[in-house]
Amino acid sequence: MAQLWLKDGKTWVAFLLDADPIDLSTGRPLKVDSSEDMIGRDAIVMAAEDKHTWVLLGNSRGLRVNGFPTPGTRVLRHRDEIRVSQRGATIFFSTERLASIEALSTMAAVICPRCRQEIRSNTPAVRCPQCGIWHHENEEENLKCWTYAERCAICSQRTDLRAIYQWNPEAL
Repeated sequence: MAQLWLKDGKTWVAFLLDADPIDLSTGRPLKVDSSEDMIGRDAIVMAAEDKHTWVLLGNSRGLRVNGFPTPGTRVLRHRDEIRVSQRGATIFFSTERLASIEALSTMAAVICPRCRQEIRSNTPAVRCPQCGIWHHENEEENLKCWTYAERCAICSQRTDLRAIYQWNPEAL
């Protein structure tokens, strides 16, 4: 799930994005209830039809992404810096996801990279946030392939289900 990072005092806080458009005109994210409410706003962040791509709709000369003027529409990328005006708050956009157990729903066969067995549809599994590969995490069948090792079977993603975001603006 994508998020916006905002400074709250001395710490950065993640604001989780869902399907609703968000107004950034005031420097703080505000949910927009309808398309009519978006008219005349300086900066709106919203999900595209695929729900994985996020766009910024700009209606202000002061709107900047990564320091560059950004009027009109722009597809947002992981770690983009958004400023609504020169004196406005700095907001960062991130696409990082946290690992979570969910029911795998697919018609195609999915093979777990750790145990090399098929992950059946509608059974608990974890999709690696970094590489996107599914692993078993089924307590009932004693198939805990995601948490079996410290890292994903394919990439360097940590497998702690209580993990925190690996990236935040503090690193900048």
